[in-house]
Amino acid sequence: MALIITPPNPGLQGLPGPQGATGATGSTGSTGAQGTTGAQGTTGAQGTTGAQGTTGSTGAAGPSNVINSSAVTTGTFYPVLTAGAGNQTPSYRSTLSYNAATNVLSVTATAATYGDLAENYVADSVYEPGTVLMIGGSKEVTLAIDNSNRIAGVVSTNPSHLMNADCEGDHVVAIALQGRIPVKVVGLITKGDFLISAGNGYAKSISVLEPKYGQVIGIALQSFNGIQGVIEVMVGK
Repeated sequence: MALIITPPNPGLQGLPGPQGATGATGSTGSTGAQGTTGAQGTTGAQGTTGAQGTTGSTGAAGPSNVINSSAVTTGTFYPVLTAGAGNQTPSYRSTLSYNAATNVLSVTATAATYGDLAENYVADSVYEPGTVLMIGGSKEVTLAIDNSNRIAGVVSTNPSHLMNADCEGDHVVAIALQGRIPVKVVGLITKGDFLISAGNGYAKSISVLEPKYGQVIGIALQSFNGIQGVIEVMVGK
């Protein structure tokens, strides 16, 4: 007789067990490669201009350029000279000085552009250069008459030195005392002739060998053969 073995029936599945504990964290992976640079963005709109700042305070006043003519009343001063425009080394000369106390300018002159020494006188009218004048009239000098022996001189054209510069009057004239000047003349004149008054402010050649004191105006430096004209005359001789 055969033996039959019957397997046992499986039992029911048991309930799930509780979750196990979390395992340890793994190590960090290596850093990835840097990505490519993105395209530049568009420029933004310009911002508005800020408000203007406040104005700074005014600086101190610079030195005055006003000349005080009454500041210095004593002492001797020497003008400073330069050779020309631009950067120059200034210099002075002891022969050119100004005394503030006496109001005198001292200078040594060795040459002059013009040819006579003149002095101011008060005339009774306006007289042009070259006119012969005499002492008389309502003032100090007046128009010379014919053959006058009160000759004051001839009105200077451009005196190299003028004396009595402060002379005052309605009609001040510079009369040449020494040197060479243009003189208004009439008639025939030979260079070297002594000249006397012909009247109306003109000079003429003298017709006598010995003129009276006070008649001679000067000596002609040029000849003249005409009715009226102007020649160079040496006065003061």
